[in-house]
Amino acid sequence: ATPLKVNDPVYVSRDSQQLEGILSYSGSVQFADGDDWIGVRLTGSSLGLGKNDGSVRGKRYFTCDRNCGVFVRKSHVTRRVLTKLDELRLKRQLASGATTSSSSPTIRSSPSPYTGGRGGNSNASKRTLASKAKDLTGTNVTTASATKKRLNELRERRAALSSQPSPLSTSVESSRNSARVENSKIDLQEEGSKNIAAEALQTHFQEMQLQITGLRSSLTEVSAKLKKKEEEHSSLHNSLSRAEQDAREHKIRLEELEITIKSKEKE
Repeated sequence: ATPLKVNDPVYVSRDSQQLEGILSYSGSVQFADGDDWIGVRLTGSSLGLGKNDGSVRGKRYFTCDRNCGVFVRKSHVTRRVLTKLDELRLKRQLASGATTSSSSPTIRSSPSPYTGGRGGNSNASKRTLASKAKDLTGTNVTTASATKKRLNELRERRAALSSQPSPLSTSVESSRNSARVENSKIDLQEEGSKNIAAEALQTHFQEMQLQITGLRSSLTEVSAKLKKKEEEHSSLHNSLSRAEQDAREHKIRLEELEITIKSKEKE
């Protein structure tokens, strides 16, 4: 006997029932041992009597409607012989609603170059922004560290001047005046250092804002272009699908008409 292959019409013996369908998968499965498993997509009067939609435990083997798929051992499957009219009816049913099944587990389609482009641009932009932010943060940390060190040195000098004892009472006022002058200088230096650090941080912050604004603008433009391309791709795909559907239906109608004409000629 000719071995069964994908898309062959078959009968399935299950729980004292005989279901009809088409063979949609043949081989090993993850949910049980052995390589003699058959996946059947139910058709006709057996629609809705299955147990799955072609997937089991998250693994897809073929595609069909809910409760229209069943898996059995090869020994429970037999070939179903169709008349010409039965074959045409089956073709009409498959053309009107069902997706094509495969002889192996479902293979995921390769990602669209547009989708890939979006992910690539987004990741690259994120890495660029993160790198620039890291550089600016490092510069800010270095500037702040140097300023803090300078302030600590100035405070230590002030404390040392304030704690110096004067052995002569006549030199107390002079020492105090010198300390006041030195403290004034230290205050000015502290204020200058703070202003420099603040200006540096503000400049870096403004630079980061400009860079972020530029990156957002670029991402917006790229996203708009990708969306347009995806819409065009989707429109072409839908048009092609409709054309294929119409062609299948016309072919089936022609075959039915030929059979009807032949039947009338015999009569």
